[in-house]
Amino acid sequence: MLGKSNEIACIVENSEYIKILIALATNDTNSIVNYVIVVIIMRKVKKEAAWILSNCTANSSFEQIASMIQNGVLNCFSDLLGYNMNIIKEIALQGLMNILERILAHVQKNDLTEIPFLVEFENCVEKVISLETHLDESVSAKATIVAICLNKLFGIDGDYSESDNDSVLDT
Repeated sequence: MLGKSNEIACIVENSEYIKILIALATNDTNSIVNYVIVVIIMRKVKKEAAWILSNCTANSSFEQIASMIQNGVLNCFSDLLGYNMNIIKEIALQGLMNILERILAHVQKNDLTEIPFLVEFENCVEKVISLETHLDESVSAKATIVAICLNKLFGIDGDYSESDNDSVLDT
């Protein structure tokens, strides 16, 4: 089955993809090589999927954001915050930032007193706050911006702790 011409061009222009495809097609019996290839492919797939989700949050209406949240995008981003690649953490943080900005704009535009999706952000809060002190400056900077957005919307700041969990989420 042929892919779109831009997808095929992307593969053809990347020698790493070609090498991986050749190794897969020849059914290399070296299990270590196969394992490494699978790990490389899965990392690339995970990163690309995260980029797509993050890009979707950047250009979506509040209603589309709400649908993505109901379909689990916040849990996905929360999981990605714990992934061992900084670029994936940054992508997840950007997606969260986009979502929070869209929710904040919706709340301000409609003068809402009840903030939508408060409970859905529960899994992200501690991870975001812990990333504020991450060694990678890009990760820590984005985490700080997301934490500021969380604070604006939900009153959650850097002093958030496990003991505050119930009171913050019950408001």
